[in-house]
Amino acid sequence: MSKDPKRFEFDFNPEKIPDGRAFRFDGSENLQAGDGLTMIAVCRMNPAVGEVFFFKENHLVFSHEKDKLFANFFNGREWIAYTQSAGVIPPDGKWHQAAMVIQHHCVASQGEDWTDVRLYFDGVPVAYARHEHSHPAESPDPLVFGRGRSYGGEYGFCGAVASILVHGKAFTEQQIRESVLSNKRLKPGFHPPVELTPGEMELLKQVNAPPEVGSALRNLALGRRSGVIGWKELARDPDAALRDRKLRILDGGNSRLALADVNGFAGVVSWYDTVSRRELLSAENRFFRLNFKVDGQTFELDPLEPQVVSELISPPVESDGVQRFVIGYRHEPEETCPVRFTATSRFCFGRDRLEYDLSVDDSTPETRISQVVFPAMLFYPLTHGSDVMLVPQMSGVETPEAVKRNACYTSFYPRGNAFAPMGAYYDNETGIYCAAEDPIARPKELEFSAGFAGCEFNFKWTPDYESPEKPNSFHPGCNAAAELFRGNWYDTGTIYRRQLGKINALWWEKAPDPVARPLWMRENTLWLRIDMHYQNLSVFAPVLKKLRDYLGLPIALHLYDWNEPGSWLSPMVRATPQLMEDVAGLQAAGIRVVPYTTARIWQNPDRRGEDYLYSKAALPAAVIDPSGEAVIEYYGLPCAVLCPHTETYQTFEYEMTVRLAAQGFDGVYADQIGAAAPRLCYSTRHGHRIADNEAWFKHGQYPVYQRVRDHWIKHSPEKVLTTEDNAEHCVSLFHGLLNWRWMLENQVPLFARIYSGRTQLIGLDSVGEEPEAAFVKAATQTANGEQIGWFQHQKITSPLRYEFRVFIKRLMHLRRSMLDFFNEGEMARPVEFLPGQRRISRLWGRHGTYYVSSPPVLSSSWDWNGMRATVFINHTDKPENFRFRRTLPDGGVYALASFDSGGGFSGTSASGAIEEVLTMPGRSCRVLLAAPAGLDAAGPVEKFRRIFTVIAAVPEDRDPFLFDPAAMPSGGVRSASDWLYPEGEPDNTSVIRFGSIDYGGGARVIEAEFDAPVEHPTGQVTMHVDSLKPEDTVAVFDVGRDFPGGHSGLEPAVLRLRPACPLSGIHKTFFLLNDSSHCVFVRWRAVKNPEEQTV
Repeated sequence: MSKDPKRFEFDFNPEKIPDGRAFRFDGSENLQAGDGLTMIAVCRMNPAVGEVFFFKENHLVFSHEKDKLFANFFNGREWIAYTQSAGVIPPDGKWHQAAMVIQHHCVASQGEDWTDVRLYFDGVPVAYARHEHSHPAESPDPLVFGRGRSYGGEYGFCGAVASILVHGKAFTEQQIRESVLSNKRLKPGFHPPVELTPGEMELLKQVNAPPEVGSALRNLALGRRSGVIGWKELARDPDAALRDRKLRILDGGNSRLALADVNGFAGVVSWYDTVSRRELLSAENRFFRLNFKVDGQTFELDPLEPQVVSELISPPVESDGVQRFVIGYRHEPEETCPVRFTATSRFCFGRDRLEYDLSVDDSTPETRISQVVFPAMLFYPLTHGSDVMLVPQMSGVETPEAVKRNACYTSFYPRGNAFAPMGAYYDNETGIYCAAEDPIARPKELEFSAGFAGCEFNFKWTPDYESPEKPNSFHPGCNAAAELFRGNWYDTGTIYRRQLGKINALWWEKAPDPVARPLWMRENTLWLRIDMHYQNLSVFAPVLKKLRDYLGLPIALHLYDWNEPGSWLSPMVRATPQLMEDVAGLQAAGIRVVPYTTARIWQNPDRRGEDYLYSKAALPAAVIDPSGEAVIEYYGLPCAVLCPHTETYQTFEYEMTVRLAAQGFDGVYADQIGAAAPRLCYSTRHGHRIADNEAWFKHGQYPVYQRVRDHWIKHSPEKVLTTEDNAEHCVSLFHGLLNWRWMLENQVPLFARIYSGRTQLIGLDSVGEEPEAAFVKAATQTANGEQIGWFQHQKITSPLRYEFRVFIKRLMHLRRSMLDFFNEGEMARPVEFLPGQRRISRLWGRHGTYYVSSPPVLSSSWDWNGMRATVFINHTDKPENFRFRRTLPDGGVYALASFDSGGGFSGTSASGAIEEVLTMPGRSCRVLLAAPAGLDAAGPVEKFRRIFTVIAAVPEDRDPFLFDPAAMPSGGVRSASDWLYPEGEPDNTSVIRFGSIDYGGGARVIEAEFDAPVEHPTGQVTMHVDSLKPEDTVAVFDVGRDFPGGHSGLEPAVLRLRPACPLSGIHKTFFLLNDSSHCVFVRWRAVKNPEEQTV
């Protein structure tokens, strides 16, 4: 053991340490993760179970859940959102290293407060998360290896351990790599860099050739096959290498591609950016990787392995500015890998874009291609300013300082968490787009990471097969692509949007059919979520109709818990006549109603020998996993995941959806279709190949929902389909995508850039949000062209929510003014703020990163019919003054008009790039319209002026939700025995001041009434007398903990507490509102006799 009190290091003879042994680190009580902590274990791990590496009570856990590494920490209140890798632990029984690095960063003066968590496997970064405004709580307990709580249960460690290292500082990636390289038991998960001798470095330095040639030679020298390629000969006479075609330089415009063909190796070895003058491709870039299963063992091969022979089958031929060439690959069985395969890739390079396909054939008996990584691209670190990795998670997320942070991202496509098979890496001068441009959305795992070696993009496919005994092949029929650009997320989205049309993606319509897009859905502005709890919808009708009248625009409802519980999670649901009568009443008032349905799973309701078709229909149609078992997920009860390719799925899902719409609903919400990861089915009875990549979407979900759409277009054109999350394959099938979990730090509107005008985005969850977050979330939705809301009605109808209600009403009308741009136009490049705005961090809710930071003024620009409209929204309650630059579309003079929420209007003209200064009052909005001077824009101008007149008048509109003054005694001292209502909104500290309250001879019980939404009420209401000091707290109402079980939300609920001490006499009284409790707090009173509980 080390003498350093913050370092614990043990090396064991694993043959003498019993499996399953747990270790306590004596002296580790003062070791706290917030100070920086590294934990490393070299173990034999069992990927079939969960095991704990390190655990410290109420502090942290580092473990693995089957083949995924897992980490979490306790922040003093809860175990926060966890950090988890993809499946990285192989079932090989070999020694592997698992490492966790955690570090808290706090600079209060700059508003910086976060904890970074990094996970490594065999020296490779496999997971990264930054947890804003959270850090590990200090714990006096010792650190333990091999026993603890993780993933909701108690775990031990049943494998063998060879060494353990714990250090009270955060290791760098380089230190983690060195710890792997220095351990003789380990095979690194990375290829150690080739170290050049001083003579070799001098040889490269003396190369007399253009920089792209020198860069190619350097990559050849640093590559794994440098010893057999003979790079020194090429470096000594580069002119001869070019003349003899051993090295070819292809011109792509602003970049050069180097193609080598020497000594049994042919391949692209360099991609040089001539503008920023740097190499893009790593010497370890492989283009693809292949995994083969042979007798239960896995063998991996890639084009850089010395045993793989590659040859230039067809040399480059130029046509239309594009160079095309073909490379072939082959491998013969040998001692280290008994696999025979052949493969070809057809490459295209031009206009700074590289495309290639891949075809692989395995001819080894009883061998199967188990995984193909295509594309597999590794780019050198970009160092001109902060480097950024962009991932297709939810809306789209940037990770700045990607290499420094060891940014990692992994998810299965297609789903909202991986809405498109693409990503990007860029800095201030260079951007690289990377994608698998797949037109039929076949399942694949995206695994992107950044670190010491650069930024890597891996797209993992599982090839299908006819039978386990026969060799299979891989012919995806789509291209991998990498493209050089200058810009950021916006330019990445522009490239991908362009390519969707070129590849004829199944969900991309060249010109969307307006008949297939109901007008009411495109013009809707607000969604509410109603949890009926199996009660009558008529109970909600009065308040909903009153809200509709106040807002002055149609609204839509998502209904939950609307049918009998027994048939909830299955396609057997039906609506009662009473429910449909209530629905019709709301529709007559201008309120659309769409019910929840499950569209992917079938719950098991079979009881006492009765089969409700689960056993007869659902189980035979369930997805089968590789072991031959039906895939079951648990949502209270076990639910079978249905294979969409089966006749059962095709029939029952179609009939349910059409039946509910025919009963009178305005459409149907089909849960999970855009959210859940695809499941490959290994059944031999469903009519598809084993692990068929096309069974999930192309031959599964697509035909059933296209059939629904076709039926509705013919018979009910106003019906709509919506689903959960924003997977791109849902765009043409579903009229609305519920993007309820777009709550990620550094998120950008990448999805809106790509799919603007193609579908509707319809909601953000509000559970757990802090009060101010409601404003910025609604503003973000509006700026991005989304429909607002998806909160429970109490969030907007509460008497305390006047300011929020006014803001929402203004934003709804702002959205109405922009409908042509949002629905028929395209998102344009955003304006540039000069300088960039400060950022405000708010707690958005219980998803994603919880906290999300945003500038005080949100903005977006949109093009439609030759015009450009730019939206500005100040979501704060303070005025904001800012300078910005906007660039008008190329050519000519533009007429400019400005409309603001105060009713102001102005006009002028300009061209090119314009710098302007604006001052915006708190909670205000503005639109700047630019139209070519020769274009008749009178119609749009008049529309904006008319609607902004309505927006300006909103604060003067009668509000039917304010407290009735007649019910609220005011002035002087009030009696605590009366119901006391808040007057006005809480101040900026979320404090309601009730003034002087007379408690008489003694109050023994405090009653508080809450009109809380059923969905997870959260927050605390603390009651204070005389001051807001902690010692003057007399009652704490924990809405999340104490809310009555089974409360339906149909009537207000009352919580009763005894004060910390009896109250008597006159006291100034305050209520402090935390979290989202202010949305639902109604009134309170004091009760002298606890038996007096009549409400």
